Amino acid sequence: MLSLARLRLGIGLLWLTNTCFNKCVEKRYKESELNMGENSCIDRCVSKYWHVTNLIGQLLGSGRPPM
Repeated sequence: MLSLARLRLGIGLLWLTNTCFNKCVEKRYKESELNMGENSCIDRCVSKYWHVTNLIGQLLGSGRPPM
């Protein structure tokens, strides 16, 4: 059971990484480091993902129907 939970977490992190990277980083790399705008975008993207994940977990855990 633990390995299934780890697999799900790994898949979730892979999805998060791909989604935020594709959304925030330009296809043509101009620099070897992320610029300030890309860093901010990735930070917001990851923050929103975890916020929504926590909300869903709370709703499912409480047994309340979705809003």
